[in-house]
Amino acid sequence: NASMELFGRTSPASLSGLDVNVLPGQFHSFVLWSPNRKIMYNPGTVEEALYSSNEYIEFYEGVGIEALFNGDPNSLSIPRILRGELHFDVKFTGQPSSVPSNSPSAVPSAIPSQNPTSVPSRQPSLQPSSQPSSSPSAIPSQSPSSQPTRLPSSQPSMVPSSQPSSNPSAIPSQSPSSQPTRLPSSQPSMIPSRQPSSGPSTTPSQSPSSQPTQMPSSQPSMIPSRQP
Repeated sequence: NASMELFGRTSPASLSGLDVNVLPGQFHSFVLWSPNRKIMYNPGTVEEALYSSNEYIEFYEGVGIEALFNGDPNSLSIPRILRGELHFDVKFTGQPSSVPSNSPSAVPSAIPSQNPTSVPSRQPSLQPSSQPSSSPSAIPSQSPSSQPTRLPSSQPSMVPSSQPSSNPSAIPSQSPSSQPTRLPSSQPSMIPSRQPSSGPSTTPSQSPSSQPTQMPSSQPSMIPSRQP
């Protein structure tokens, strides 16, 4: 439905009503047909050779025709270049470019990529994310931090042992002594007393009886004998 108006050799023609979407990486050909007036052109070098381009579009050399699709190769003038200007709009497709720009975008996307690169940047951001990764690395760092966490165990030992115990007690004492002996007895009692004596003798016998009485006398002598 496009229409073209020709204004002569010294004035550019106007083509209106042409609305075509050309996706990235695709080629599209146009036929400009004017049966009553000739369209200005320049001679080319090779058909389909690149004539002009920018970062968005490429313009290739074409042909001139004397009849509209008559199948006669003698009606073709090869190669020819349209003499005029191309006006177009760039639309966002939502797909990444097959040939990315050498310069970074002045306004980066607010939505990060769903498929980030597996190779980290050689120049990482000076302001990293304020939120940690939901999927941290499974391989720990080979250079750990020189300042580990400031919140260790809630009840650490005040004076830790320099060497661990070779055979510690399986059941430690519930009420250990505040002043334990440094040298235990060399001949401990086989059957120790359950209760200590409330008033032990200050001068024990030099030759105690080998068979002491089981029950002491209820009426002891007031003047004991000198010899047993």
